[in-house]
Amino acid sequence: MADVYVQMEHKGLGLSKKMIEVLLGQDWVKGLRRIMLSTIGAHELYRKYEFKECRYPDRLMEILKSPDMYSQVQ
Repeated sequence: MADVYVQMEHKGLGLSKKMIEVLLGQDWVKGLRRIMLSTIGAHELYRKYEFKECRYPDRLMEILKSPDMYSQVQ
């Protein structure tokens, strides 16, 4: 899954929390050994669902084809 977000006009309605709860409640997700995400400013929200900074960030790599793709989404 990629590029999932709540549009500005719908923020504050609890949609992000509901999406996380539904996703993490799926049996196939419960069986995963790692779940990763990227966020601009919702770190505290995700910490409530047990997300933490990557244990080994030096092992992560990416191909970033559009470095400013989130500049319009905040």
